[in-house]
Amino acid sequence: MACSFPFVYRVYGLTLMSDMRLTLPQACAERSDLDKVVRLETAGAEKMPLASDAKLDPELWFEQRFFSNGTLYLYWKDWFDFVVSAGGGCVSCRNLSDRPLELFDAYLTNFAVSAALVQQGEETLHATVVDIGERAIGLLGACGAGKSTLASFFRSRGADIVTDDMLRVDIGNEAVLAHPGPHRLKLFREPAELFLPQTSQSGRWSPVGGKFIYDLGDPTKARQARRLTALYHLHAPDQTDNKSVVLERLAGLDLFRTIGGSTMVNGLDRPGRPERHFRFVKRLANRLPVYRLTYPRSFDIFDEVVDKIFASAPA
Repeated sequence: MACSFPFVYRVYGLTLMSDMRLTLPQACAERSDLDKVVRLETAGAEKMPLASDAKLDPELWFEQRFFSNGTLYLYWKDWFDFVVSAGGGCVSCRNLSDRPLELFDAYLTNFAVSAALVQQGEETLHATVVDIGERAIGLLGACGAGKSTLASFFRSRGADIVTDDMLRVDIGNEAVLAHPGPHRLKLFREPAELFLPQTSQSGRWSPVGGKFIYDLGDPTKARQARRLTALYHLHAPDQTDNKSVVLERLAGLDLFRTIGGSTMVNGLDRPGRPERHFRFVKRLANRLPVYRLTYPRSFDIFDEVVDKIFASAPA
């Protein structure tokens, strides 16, 4: 495969061809078995004409707009914006601040890539995946549910992080494989200092929140996909019982709603996506057990939480 891009990377089981240097595992552009390719390119104002048509709300820090020609526009106020092509093969990136654009590869490899995959006809999950030895488990939940925090505790007990925030899976006949994302976690300072005291911080995740990006190892080292055996949806306890750790296996409508509500870029209504989304949810529901995990939001309970996950995850 000939390529005019100077940098080629392999992450999430796909190939990123980029005109900017990123802190990701490098790949060979000449491989013939590349199944998915996304091109990342920087652009100036003259190459981002959709920005002037987006009709953005000045009060919002993040917005997305889907245009009639099939392109998707993603905007972070006064920071940067992306245009994802209708076919999902290309993401144009523009820096709107005085910060080096290379600092934002976490956004490129999360929001932009997940949107590009949806444009290409694929579904991904909003999940953090932990390798607990010969198997991996996925943590689902809304932003702020505690996925990364619980994952950091797993790591303090010897587990490894497969991916944080965005999960791409292959659902095969023999196994469901979780592809590795960038080797990092987005955490608040307190759990990072408690569970990852020797881990270096590489920058703030956003200017409007308290999370930072923590590198977990050599970010350029290639890693293998892991066998995914179960999913756990993190659920906050209600007021009547806020001390117990409860694990419930989901079935029926609850199961479908949990998986369906955990896919990425759910606001993007592409032609044919509802049917594709349903098929993805059904296949995953038929292959993996999915649990609702309820526990008090206290670090003191994490040992019990993790023990229940270890005991319930299929070998």
